[in-house]
Amino acid sequence: MCPNHFLDTSILLGSRISWDAQFSHVSSYINVAGIQRISSKRAYNEAKGVLQRNRRAILQYLDTLKTEFSNPGHPIVNETGVDRLSKKYFTAIENEKIRNALTRFTQKNIYDITHALQDGNSVFDNYKLTIGRTFQTALNSLAIDCRTLEGSFIRRYDICPQVYDQIYGTEQYRLIALINYIEDVKILLDSYFLQDRILEENLFFVTTDTTHILHHKNDIEGILIGMSVSHPQEHYAAN
Repeated sequence: MCPNHFLDTSILLGSRISWDAQFSHVSSYINVAGIQRISSKRAYNEAKGVLQRNRRAILQYLDTLKTEFSNPGHPIVNETGVDRLSKKYFTAIENEKIRNALTRFTQKNIYDITHALQDGNSVFDNYKLTIGRTFQTALNSLAIDCRTLEGSFIRRYDICPQVYDQIYGTEQYRLIALINYIEDVKILLDSYFLQDRILEENLFFVTTDTTHILHHKNDIEGILIGMSVSHPQEHYAAN
């Protein structure tokens, strides 16, 4: 029987965009056969929301670059100039997740960004369209892969409770005290609910979230009995 793997938001996202920090790990994991991959509506919606949020932020950032480098007396259009202007732009962004997404995008694509700026507005506009299409492709692939139908590449369960106070109140309280991030707690409890009430089999909770989850692996496994917290590399390295 294939092992059950619950995919956290980081895994649903990781193989969608090439400049994602986890792209290599997650792409290698996704190609491993013989795994029953599942997730929840909550994790799916969070992944979808992250893609939409990052698309808006990156396209707005590209618009700002175009405007700044079009102004009289603009900086020299080279990688150093793009890097300096980008860092100044990022410093003003309060949301750490958006700031990190913009930083990764720029680090991976600064050559293409610079050359598109150097080649004029029409070329830069086409580059921006390409980035927009990349996000739309990612959103489409997420919707295709993660469905409620049995046999889907990632079977999405939409039956998890919205709140867990009455079902797993003790577990929820202990997890909140441990990781102090309610959204991750809810997704962990989604996986536990599916293990406990639907699959009635142990499962792996697969994630690249080091700060909130992997760092607390042993404690989480002690709270959610039967569940194993794992990084995707643990599964593709063994194949």
